Amino acid sequence: MAYYEDIISKHLGGLAEGGHLLLSYNQYSLGWRIGILHVMNRMKEGDFTLFLDFIVPISRFVDRIGSVGLNVEEEGKRGNLAIINAFDSNDLGYDFVYPVNLDPHTIASRIAKVKRVIAERYGLKNRRTIGVTATIDMIYRRWGADILENLIMRTLTVLERLQLKGYRCSTIMIVNRDAIPSNLHSWLVTLSDQVIITEGKIEDGCLKETIAIIKNNKPDFQPKTILKVVNPIRENF
Repeated sequence: MAYYEDIISKHLGGLAEGGHLLLSYNQYSLGWRIGILHVMNRMKEGDFTLFLDFIVPISRFVDRIGSVGLNVEEEGKRGNLAIINAFDSNDLGYDFVYPVNLDPHTIASRIAKVKRVIAERYGLKNRRTIGVTATIDMIYRRWGADILENLIMRTLTVLERLQLKGYRCSTIMIVNRDAIPSNLHSWLVTLSDQVIITEGKIEDGCLKETIAIIKNNKPDFQPKTILKVVNPIRENF
């Protein structure tokens, strides 16, 4: 787990209050894990995590984030997380999984309605909440740029309204940038308060991952890059 430390806390000073972090990785990168590790640490401090699963069936989503070390069932039963399942109609028998209708023309309003139910149930006005969208590129692939942009703009508007009402909310948008147009990625960078770019390469028998921290809303912020290398296990054939 040392390969992916809590980059967000260590190098950004945590998520911006009411802010939006873009976590952008490429096809060979495991940088999406940075977001999961951060919310794992924040849940230990009492924060609540709301996942939005657009990417894979809910059972595979639970396994995928579990591979980073997050015990979804345990944290869900403790009241530390909920999952909005926007991929299929399954809830796996968990009361913290909320399936939503997949009609692209109504999904934004349906997600907003479910979020209100979750906020009421878990008393989120008195608890810091981190929303994690997985993934932006899958929304684009399934429904196109117009639906994606509408969903994001609506989310920004709602979060601003909630913050003015006293809620403490931050979001992490996870995106495989290789799967979306470059102009759409540029737009995501522009609207985000904090940006982490990760790029994985298989080179000289090693997995080399560059983590670039390029944007933060703190006045003393200085961009930086971090290189992580996974050395190979040598085997003879």
